[in-house]
Amino acid sequence: VTDVEPTILVTKNADPVSIPEGGSGLVDFTVTVLNNSASGETVTLTQIADDVDNDGVDDVFYVAADICDVTVLADGETATCTFQRTLDTSDAASFSDVATGTAEDDEGNEASDSDDETGTVTDVEPTILVTKNADPVSIPEGGSGLVDFTVTVLNNSASGETVTLTQ
Repeated sequence: VTDVEPTILVTKNADPVSIPEGGSGLVDFTVTVLNNSASGETVTLTQIADDVDNDGVDDVFYVAADICDVTVLADGETATCTFQRTLDTSDAASFSDVATGTAEDDEGNEASDSDDETGTVTDVEPTILVTKNADPVSIPEGGSGLVDFTVTVLNNSASGETVTLTQ
């Protein structure tokens, strides 16, 4: 009898896949793991690893029992695993995040698979509020026309970015 290695299929999704620049950056990730072993045997899901910065090295390791709805998967069954991360939203850019699931069969043979999710941090245009005051607010007809104006500019951009006044 030949031992057939187990296999799994990992799918990763993000919600939302688009977040505004300067926003909270909170993203819910869902990782589904399908036991698609050719042998038809049950596997136990042991770990979900997350490559936070997409550099090819896993940064965060989750115990499957802590984040997945089930960990023992008969052939064809799926586990749903969820976790949250706060992403850097200081600049508009895309983000890519890779998750790797690991499972083993009853002989201790490991199976793993990875999937990535790509999303965007969307650019938020800056906004300002301009107010202008005059002192005095009125002058007599034929009098001195000297009036002091005070202009105040408030950066009320939702992104929290610094703005530069150009005119």
